[in-house]
Amino acid sequence: MRSSDQRRAFVERGARVDSIAGARTMRAPLIERVLRMHRHRFSLPSILLFVAFASGCGANLAPVLDVQSAPVVTPQQVAPTRPLVRNSIVRALASRNWQIVEERPDELVARVSAGGHDATVLVRYDERYFSISRIDSSPGLKYDGSYIHRRYNHWIDRLRTSIQQELSHAAPAAEPAQTAAVTAEAAPASPAADAVPPPALAAPAEQTALPPAPPPATQ
Repeated sequence: MRSSDQRRAFVERGARVDSIAGARTMRAPLIERVLRMHRHRFSLPSILLFVAFASGCGANLAPVLDVQSAPVVTPQQVAPTRPLVRNSIVRALASRNWQIVEERPDELVARVSAGGHDATVLVRYDERYFSISRIDSSPGLKYDGSYIHRRYNHWIDRLRTSIQQELSHAAPAAEPAQTAAVTAEAAPASPAADAVPPPALAAPAEQTALPPAPPPATQ
């Protein structure tokens, strides 16, 4: 009798534990939820195998890396301008094997392909900031709206670093030489040293007076 009551109390206690665990599983992660629901069905080796498999599926995924309003930093003697920033971005894209597929005012659309994967991004810029955001990517990069393969983030991080390096080594644009043009306009025109003077006009020839004709002879 006593042992029967103990068994009944043990069963009721287990039922209460299961109900409490069931209520908490709605907020638990997927792995913890499965383990709690099926803790009496799985052996320890099978549980460890499931945990390793589930962890491996998401090991290469990470939140999508977007570069937002990265500051444009140039040497102290170089004033940042939009053409200067644009040229720095173009050089950085070329150094990382990105191809420009479209160009709009203050925007560049670029695409990279490597290892059977590809991605397309939009690079926005002005004289103060630049940004890099995702447009499209191949299915192998496993983009799900928030997460993506770490390879994509690696591409974006390297591109950001290259743009910053190009900006840090930007050289000032050469000013057009205007001194010679101003001097040429201000100086009066002078005859060339080797110019041949025009020939002098010949003096008119003097006309000699003819002697008068003799008078006619008389008969």
